[in-house]
Amino acid sequence: MHVNHQSESWRSLLYYWITELLILIITIALPPLFDAYLLAKQHSVVTYGAFGLAANLLHFLTKIAEALPVAAIALIGFNNGARDTAAVGKNFVACIWAAVMLGVVQYLAVHTGASTLYHALGATPEMTTAGAPYLQLRALAMLLTFIALTALAFLRALKNTTMPLIITASGCLLSMGVSAWLIPACGPYGAAYAALAQYGYMCLAAGLFIALNPAYHPLRIHMHWHAPDWSIIRLALWLSLPTVFDKASLSLVYLWLARHATSVGTHALAAFEIIKNMHRFCIMPTLACAQIAIMLVSNYWGAGALDTLRTTLRTILWWGCGVAGILLVITCVWATPLATLLSPDAAVTVLAAPLLQWLALGALLDCLQIIYAGALRGMRDVTFVMIVRIGVLALFFLPVSYILSGCLPLHATLQVGAVYGTFYLSTGIMAFIFWYRMQQGTCMLKRKDTLL
Repeated sequence: MHVNHQSESWRSLLYYWITELLILIITIALPPLFDAYLLAKQHSVVTYGAFGLAANLLHFLTKIAEALPVAAIALIGFNNGARDTAAVGKNFVACIWAAVMLGVVQYLAVHTGASTLYHALGATPEMTTAGAPYLQLRALAMLLTFIALTALAFLRALKNTTMPLIITASGCLLSMGVSAWLIPACGPYGAAYAALAQYGYMCLAAGLFIALNPAYHPLRIHMHWHAPDWSIIRLALWLSLPTVFDKASLSLVYLWLARHATSVGTHALAAFEIIKNMHRFCIMPTLACAQIAIMLVSNYWGAGALDTLRTTLRTILWWGCGVAGILLVITCVWATPLATLLSPDAAVTVLAAPLLQWLALGALLDCLQIIYAGALRGMRDVTFVMIVRIGVLALFFLPVSYILSGCLPLHATLQVGAVYGTFYLSTGIMAFIFWYRMQQGTCMLKRKDTLL
């Protein structure tokens, strides 16, 4: 449980990366792609579109759910690096309570406003009828997601990436089995039941592992359940808020892009879903590197090993962007077959295939900003990340994309590509600002025990 102040070996970094990559592929990319594949076989563009709109809403909620684990890793990893065992247990219990609170709030909000959300995104009445009950069921699964991700974040903060992988992989297998069984008969509702089974199992498995593992008994976690430290809960929520806002702002961009695609046409919406899912799959290596950056940077930050921090971050950047670049090249070469595999209609493939190629370079800019943002979060510089992301999106992306979507008479393919490309250009601006922040070292000059 104690942290090593020396730089991580290539073998350790590779192991962390592989486990985090597998976890991300399993949780973020694989189930949605598998569910989309099963739903595409029903050959209903309305159902596929309703599922796609819900997927964007759920992506938004997932980003909110990821904010608290980021805060948990920063808090627990810092204490682990400082070798403060008592604080590790207190922080874990407080973060779980905070996860329950946030999860209940999102469940009540989405369950009562599912139809309103579909209307706000410009969905047709048929899409709303098909998608609202599905979204209500998924909101309950999201409550469990908040708890499961926070419990697994505790293990990651202690550099245990093996058990999160085992729990996540077995949960994914359960989800895919339930989806294959229920989606052909129940449509998107089968996917919702699969998510409930998946995250319910993950909560149970993580809880049992932490409670029964003798290595965690010195943390005295059981002593804090009935009397959680509310000051730490407030701190966890406070650290989460900037991450919630900046992750939510990026997720709202996908809702904006989906709404724009809906206005262009149902086929454009389906094409947007294919591009989004494929590019998310390609940047999985980068997201894994960002998770490693948060985990290792928080530990090195607590230990005061800033030179090791910089060296490790440089390695993570090269690795994450390099692997993602290879996957994006493969996507460009095989754009048409990949689009055909996920497309419910040949007309959708015609729209999606060229866009997969045109937007590949922009996805690399997104990779850079993701890793830099993860490193800054590991040092609790969460407010700066939030300000930059919201500022760039509000001052650059929204006005430019509005002009491109509403004022210029473009073909459907060009219009979707131009608006989506504006988003990637925005992430490039963010990456430059984050890089400059790291180069200047302003966040490192602040006291490591200061709340940022």
